[in-house]
Amino acid sequence: MDDQDAAADSRPRHAPPPKPWAVIMHAPFEGPGLIEEVGAQHGVEFRRVKTYAGEQIPDWHTLGGVVSMGGPIGVSDAEHIPLLEAEMGLLWVAVDQHLPVLGVCLGAQLLAAALGSSVSASKLPEQGFGWVALTPEGADDPVLGPAGSTVPVLHWHQDTFSIPRGSVRLASSHMCRNQAFRAGRNAYGFQFHVELTPQLVDGFAGHLPPGIAITAEERDEIAAAGQGIFDRFFQVALSGS
Repeated sequence: MDDQDAAADSRPRHAPPPKPWAVIMHAPFEGPGLIEEVGAQHGVEFRRVKTYAGEQIPDWHTLGGVVSMGGPIGVSDAEHIPLLEAEMGLLWVAVDQHLPVLGVCLGAQLLAAALGSSVSASKLPEQGFGWVALTPEGADDPVLGPAGSTVPVLHWHQDTFSIPRGSVRLASSHMCRNQAFRAGRNAYGFQFHVELTPQLVDGFAGHLPPGIAITAEERDEIAAAGQGIFDRFFQVALSGS
């Protein structure tokens, strides 16, 4: 090896650029909000996949992580919406391959179903500003635990899910026992919303159930909790340990 070859061999080898995360959207008004804002602070690049507009589910090999958002449809709609079936396939393989995953509301239900759990109608819909209480496992969780024993949230769902086998239940409410779970190290399902930004809440306004509204004070209280939750989620997701 001559001096030129030796110099070339000693040059630092740069890691390939990080892969983008898919944000799967099921409705134009249910965007990622704080999830995208906080993720960008951690250097994550996001690719929005608008399945409500017919955009196809990407191959997991091209992704660094998956975020599945809420929407007005349900898991049972997969019978006539093939993209939902494809999304559950992506969520299953993402967990299997240890990619970071975050499911919110419908996204949590899809994640639970992808991992073999049942999803069914709740006895009563849970809607509006409220709280979830952390389980003992939730209090020990690196993402939710530091938020405190109770977390302010926006409830907006009429379905619920069972906790997937091998997963850990992290939070409950008085109306819904299964509010959050973790599968493996870095796959989370949240039945509730804490990703609120002023823009997101403005977009919700015409779609929330009659009589349900979020005040600026409630939005800010939820967002303060969400900011910390998502910051810790991306720390865990990107730590690689």
